[in-house]
Amino acid sequence: MEVLNDLDGEVVNFYRVCQAHYEELVRYLKFALPSRRWFLIHEKTSPESLTDIQRAARYFYIQKNAYAGLVRRHNYGIHVVQRLRFSATSVEEVIRRSHKRLENVQIESLPYEEILKRYDRPMTLFYLDPPYWGRSLYRYNFNGHDFETLEEWLRGLRGKFIQLGQMQMRRLRPGGCVRSDSIGLR
Repeated sequence: MEVLNDLDGEVVNFYRVCQAHYEELVRYLKFALPSRRWFLIHEKTSPESLTDIQRAARYFYIQKNAYAGLVRRHNYGIHVVQRLRFSATSVEEVIRRSHKRLENVQIESLPYEEILKRYDRPMTLFYLDPPYWGRSLYRYNFNGHDFETLEEWLRGLRGKFIQLGQMQMRRLRPGGCVRSDSIGLR
């Protein structure tokens, strides 16, 4: 079983719509064009006022058109030399591939402690990508105490884990290993 977990409701809604209603999402996005005006309209629209499919389309459109795909602060990304990140002609293929990838995935929106507790087995492999250290880029960020708590949870796992991209997680546990590129595999 594969479980995908994120606390961000917009991310989870996008995955769920890709998983169960991808044709309708494609239909909704098929004629969308990259435009600063449409970007600003989507950004100002409250997700709570939209259907799940509209919310997923809004999320996808903003992420594909925002500079660096930032979550908390969106700036319209302009590209003079390189190709645009959003193209209506490629939407169908991107969403279809996402649907295929998510077909048999259990989608959750729980605190990581609950996921680790619920799914920890000797044969489990957890792939963790916590928020960046010292940066407030997401709706849910970690402080130093949060990383210490995560480390305690990882020390007690029966399963294995890969922890991505965090230099502050260099101390794992006896017998553990952290490569210099800061991907930890125990």
